[in-house]
Amino acid sequence: MAALAPLGAQPTAPLAPIVEDLRLDANAEDFSRVRFVYVGPRGQIAIPLDQDQHIRMYDSTGKRLGIVGRRGSGPGEFQNMFPIGWKADTLWVGDQSQRRVSFFGPDYKLIRTILNSTFDPGPSAAARAEAELSGVGIPLTTMSPVAIRSDGAIIASLYGAWSPKAGPFASAGSFARIGTDGRVAKLATLPWNGDERWAMTAGAFGRFIPFAAYPQSAVSVTGDRVAHMWSELTSRAAGTFTVSAFRTNGDTMFVRTFPFTGVPISQTARDSAVAAMAPRGGFSEGGEGVVQEFQAKARARMPPVYAGVELLLLGIDNTVWVGLHTTPEGQPVLVLNGKGDPIATVLVPPRSRLRQASATHIWVTETDDDGLASVVRYRVRGIACGAPSC
Repeated sequence: MAALAPLGAQPTAPLAPIVEDLRLDANAEDFSRVRFVYVGPRGQIAIPLDQDQHIRMYDSTGKRLGIVGRRGSGPGEFQNMFPIGWKADTLWVGDQSQRRVSFFGPDYKLIRTILNSTFDPGPSAAARAEAELSGVGIPLTTMSPVAIRSDGAIIASLYGAWSPKAGPFASAGSFARIGTDGRVAKLATLPWNGDERWAMTAGAFGRFIPFAAYPQSAVSVTGDRVAHMWSELTSRAAGTFTVSAFRTNGDTMFVRTFPFTGVPISQTARDSAVAAMAPRGGFSEGGEGVVQEFQAKARARMPPVYAGVELLLLGIDNTVWVGLHTTPEGQPVLVLNGKGDPIATVLVPPRSRLRQASATHIWVTETDDDGLASVVRYRVRGIACGAPSC
């Protein structure tokens, strides 16, 4: 682990300017809600549209190539598209509702569909795998695919259920590699979601502490890497965040810890966060008493400053992108190379959210006054990372 710089310092790297070079306008393309953008090996852009349950495909110049899927339960149809990725030139689409994965060729026609049950080892075997991965003994309920490696191995996210030992939080962020022979291999695991640094409990329920930086994970679109990030305060005004990245063959790329100085949270924002815990209409899971207990704990345990980090993304090259606290000018994003060294800072424009990135380009969704999101690609200038390896 890298040595910490003085807490008064921030992780810094030269600002890399960005220039817009492609826009897929929400109105011109008739986009409904856009939550994800996936970039393929030839620069093609896949945009899943939840309302229509289909995927719009564009080439690297913005030319529409076609549509993949539609709403339904038949072959090549979806109920809940997530996640999406590429295995070489084959597009694959997970469907969490139907627990299956569909594969589409370069012509975007359906090749085959596999059920999650063909790679999910089952509750008992999966529970043993989760116990080894997390060490908290959570009974596993499911393994969900998040990526597919070029060698055919499945990278799966493990989800647990409540147990007296672990408390009311599921263990998210645990990953396993399931080989083509069905063997389950251990991969890195995030800190437990129920850790008191970012979580609080009342009755049999759990919630994250408002403004606390809960653990995040990311998986590369090709399934070759996973990354984790978590943060905690070490003083009233400053803290650290840790980023770790791993190859899905089991190799560690890096584990790096960086300092940050927080931005104070106004009393108005704190009061609003507490008030938001009481749902409209008076109904709440656990009852009014549980809500009041959560509100009291939130007032006592909310950090005095905003989280230093808000986003984690693995680029389509070896880069790792860490979104820092958003400012009125936009969101500064720290770019790390494959060794965890800061190599650049990119300022993502206001009203935009980073969706995919490389050392040469970023892809964002930009929301207008009507809540519609256009997909915009920017060219990044000035990142010297030793491409293609970064």
